[in-house]
Amino acid sequence: MRKKLLSLLLVLCMVLALAPAALADDVRETDFLDEQTHADVDYADMEIVEVTEEQFLAAIDDTRALITAHAANETVLDAFHKVTGLMDTIDSNLTLLSLRNSADVNDEASQEEYKVYEALYYKIRDPFLFLIQDLLKSDCRDYFIKTDRLTESDVIAYETFQELTEEQAALNQKITEYQLAYSAAGEDDEDTMYEMFIAVRDANIESLKFQDTYDTYAELAYAEIYGRDYTVEDAQAFFEAVKTYIAPLSKDFHTIADLEQNAGDEAVWDVLYGDYTTDETLTLIRPYLGQISGELLEAWDYMIGHRLYDIGFTDTVKDDQGYTTMIRGYGAPFFFNTPTGTLFDFTTTIHEFGHYNNYFCHPHDWNEGQCSFDVAEVHSQGLELLFTQFYDDIFGEYSQIAEDYVMDNMIAAVITGALVGELELYAYSSPDVTVDMINEKYDELQSEYDISLIPWIEIPHMTLRPLYYISYATSAIGALSFWDTAQELGFDKAADLYLEFVSQPYYGEFQEEFEEILGVNPMDADYISAFAEDLYERLDVEERQNTTCLFPDVTAANPYIGSYVDCYNYDLIHGSGDGLFLPEKAATRAETVQAFYNLLSQLPLGVDDEEESPFTDVNGKWYEEAANFCAAVGIVNGRVNDKGECVFDGDVPITREELAVIAYRALTLFFDVPTDPNPALAGAPVSPWAADAMNALVNAGWLDPTTDPHRVETRNSMVVILHNVLLSFI
Repeated sequence: MRKKLLSLLLVLCMVLALAPAALADDVRETDFLDEQTHADVDYADMEIVEVTEEQFLAAIDDTRALITAHAANETVLDAFHKVTGLMDTIDSNLTLLSLRNSADVNDEASQEEYKVYEALYYKIRDPFLFLIQDLLKSDCRDYFIKTDRLTESDVIAYETFQELTEEQAALNQKITEYQLAYSAAGEDDEDTMYEMFIAVRDANIESLKFQDTYDTYAELAYAEIYGRDYTVEDAQAFFEAVKTYIAPLSKDFHTIADLEQNAGDEAVWDVLYGDYTTDETLTLIRPYLGQISGELLEAWDYMIGHRLYDIGFTDTVKDDQGYTTMIRGYGAPFFFNTPTGTLFDFTTTIHEFGHYNNYFCHPHDWNEGQCSFDVAEVHSQGLELLFTQFYDDIFGEYSQIAEDYVMDNMIAAVITGALVGELELYAYSSPDVTVDMINEKYDELQSEYDISLIPWIEIPHMTLRPLYYISYATSAIGALSFWDTAQELGFDKAADLYLEFVSQPYYGEFQEEFEEILGVNPMDADYISAFAEDLYERLDVEERQNTTCLFPDVTAANPYIGSYVDCYNYDLIHGSGDGLFLPEKAATRAETVQAFYNLLSQLPLGVDDEEESPFTDVNGKWYEEAANFCAAVGIVNGRVNDKGECVFDGDVPITREELAVIAYRALTLFFDVPTDPNPALAGAPVSPWAADAMNALVNAGWLDPTTDPHRVETRNSMVVILHNVLLSFI
């Protein structure tokens, strides 16, 4: 299937050919996870329950009066739990309002009500913590610690907490307003998105003045917000290991997966571009979860039975992200996703259900421990990879395509997690950083990691959850370790190790838990090196590079295969009559103008098809329309022959400077292209009519300034230049 340049958003209505679900559940019984209490309430019936400051403070006073009166332990704790119940209600209100806003970013009523309850939370936070301090000083201290499962570190934290000032509360509320404005702006208003990112960044850095433990906001976020057991310095070492060992693997495997997906038949695209948000898909997933664990099945049935998910297409503008959250007052996790209309929605469902199960099987009460997000992401990514065990059943003959799609995304998660994580450290450590500085650093990092990503401002986490993104990288390596174990020791063993990992406290130490359960450290450079080598072998990358091809003579091993795939997908290039592409054959003027015609004819240029041809030698030729079109828009000229005729000479090989002129003129139809002289071209025998074009393309890094501009170009070189022009338009 080919893409059209002016139809980048594919809206495909198709029937997904998935295998039917098993007639009876084949449930694998396990006993790793603990039972928790969950409300038997459907999401649609969950309401915002009013809580006032007066009501909350009165409940605190009642508890404190019982403490002063030396009432029985049980009586004091019953009163205290009425306070925590109100706290849970406020937390639930905030979560429900946040979900409503995610479902419709233009829901101003929910946004305003959210601000009200957030302000209330900051008002009652300190009185609540003072009450805890009183409990820890009271007769029922030991009973309180035991009953509410306070750890030693919890006790220390509560006894030493700093009171939230009005200035802190105001700053926190500002951050929320900035983040809501970012979400509401969307990609059509990048200026606002940039402004809100900088505002959030500056506000977070300003918050450092309210504490004296950390020198930078990154250090604070790593330790206090995300509960990481590694430092900013450890992260920098991790980034270097990823660049060295994982980036080459990612590039090579992505090329293979990209070829499979883009050079396939229509049925492949049915798998890649389908609606995976229907009840039929959810029904399909269910029995396979049971084959991993009946405990997972219990969580799934609770989610589906109470409609605790929002994953479908709607008429509203949904927040462009996927996440799972906890409606604490109900003990009910909720899964939200904005669908893409691709296989990503299917894999996201499995991914987010890993988070969902974590919420379902662990206690989430008022004294909820500090979550290690690196640990939590293993729950999701690990399940996503283990689920590929069932792809043969689900996708049939296209299972390899689907499995490679998941594996490609997972390895890319390591790269993107590290790259964005490094970008965030730069943004938060550079004084007076500007958007232009961040853009420049982003380009530099994309070159270092050898990957091309969406604009960084479109990555919502950077504004909504600053400094989170590295967790996708560390956890992806961890999750891939479970997949690797499944290949070596079998699926059941890997599933049990995964469930054992999930059963650990989600606030545990990331590296420590891996060392204990799998005997590896996903952040250790030596492990990453050996792990990358192992994946190369297990994924058979070297062999597949030589056998996966777009044309029989253009394989994944071609260093410019990415250019070929994009040009092919946009219907710009075709093979020769025998199916080969002949990349090393000299490109002719006819082949070149045909390729550029295939590109430019998709753009609004208003060319008159009836205009008389300027050439006398193209009539009836296969490239006649292309030559005439390209002449009409001004990107090619002919030459005058001995008879005084203007001829095109379509069969003549094209030179480097001629190719440069065509590409340069194509760009100038839409863009202002700088042509500042490049010193490296000084003295080179460039024709005067080609000087501007050669300078522009050399300055852009598209051409080697030391190569003879009069040399004949190959079809391979023509594709590379054509691809650079294509990228300027998409």
